[in-house]
Amino acid sequence: MAPFVLRPGALSPAELSAALLDGDVVPVGEAFSPVASIDRPDLRAATLGHLVPRGCAIVELAAAWVHGALRRPPEIVRLRLIRGRSGSGAPAPDGARLLSRRIDPAHVVSRGGTEVSGLGRTVYDLWASHLGEPSEAVGGAVRRLLRDPLAQESLLAHLEGIPRLPHARTMRSGVAALRAEQAQDDVTR
Repeated sequence: MAPFVLRPGALSPAELSAALLDGDVVPVGEAFSPVASIDRPDLRAATLGHLVPRGCAIVELAAAWVHGALRRPPEIVRLRLIRGRSGSGAPAPDGARLLSRRIDPAHVVSRGGTEVSGLGRTVYDLWASHLGEPSEAVGGAVRRLLRDPLAQESLLAHLEGIPRLPHARTMRSGVAALRAEQAQDDVTR
């Protein structure tokens, strides 16, 4: 299902500017779409594709939005170069920030023609960030992602794939506690 798209001229320039500033619409190629109608990861990633230079992947909160954990994309889309791939050499466009550490290609998926950190890597990055520097936005995204058993499995698989990953023990025990809580909720329903 294609997203609802506002073609140029559907709104006055002032209305469109206000909607963009409020985060109510996002660019989709030459048109715009209400954020609420972008309900699949491939569509969400495609709306950010214009911000992603060749050889880079969307990470952190923007990746969490692509994976469905946030209602709106963050104001600044964080990117990482993909290890072993050549970048375009161009600086990150306005609205994006290129981070210094690279991401392993095994931790990247393609969604809507745009490279994004995989679900397990996204959960790991956000949770590790939240443990180091607590943030309500990041903590909320982690909680929403971890409601999904697929996200739990993806995180555990990510942790298994990298020996001695910082915070791995904390995350494993956190997922175990969450699963026990979810199992108890299922029993009491």
